[in-house]
Amino acid sequence: YLGLHHDAITGTCPKSVADDFTSWARKGEALARDVTARSAARALRCDVGAERGTETESDDGAARLREPGDAVAVHNPTGWVLPYAEVRLLVGRRVKVVDARTGRAVPTQERRTDGVRFL
Repeated sequence: YLGLHHDAITGTCPKSVADDFTSWARKGEALARDVTARSAARALRCDVGAERGTETESDDGAARLREPGDAVAVHNPTGWVLPYAEVRLLVGRRVKVVDARTGRAVPTQERRTDGVRFL
């Protein structure tokens, strides 16, 4: 969708195009909020050291990590690439991602908008 409104990103479009883009961006953010929160919550319930199930078992429990160094990856194709970011998620206000070893917040790529521009 961003490709269709590239002028809205650069600010070289009429107000009606910017308003349309902002409306769709708000809808997309609202739709992504719940799935992002659920994905992060599931990743944070990882049971380190638990036995891994067979490939045919249903995936209805917490993610299982077998060894130190195993990880849960969440793919976000619309995330902005920042060289210092360890997690590339658009994180909802209800989710705080922390490093389980230190308790410190993990850098994220949280994007905010005031309805007209990204802050």
